[in-house]
Amino acid sequence: MQIQKNGPNSTIVALSSAVILVSYQTPVAAFLDGRYIKTSRVWSQTTTKQIKKFIGKLPSEPVDQSVLDDLLANTISRKK
Repeated sequence: MQIQKNGPNSTIVALSSAVILVSYQTPVAAFLDGRYIKTSRVWSQTTTKQIKKFIGKLPSEPVDQSVLDDLLANTISRKK
């Protein structure tokens, strides 16, 4: 697992199976299985900008926030 600062309050967590964008302390988007997913929940304007920067103009699928929460939680629990 690699963790990279991506700007103020924005971090990218790179795993062998996924790349996760974390805004503040919340996972909000990911590149997983060859596709981008992003939270369907509306956060702040700053978080929206971070998601747009991460995904760019590529297609993405909105998913429930719990999908991203579980993805990050499962990653952390496997590392313990």
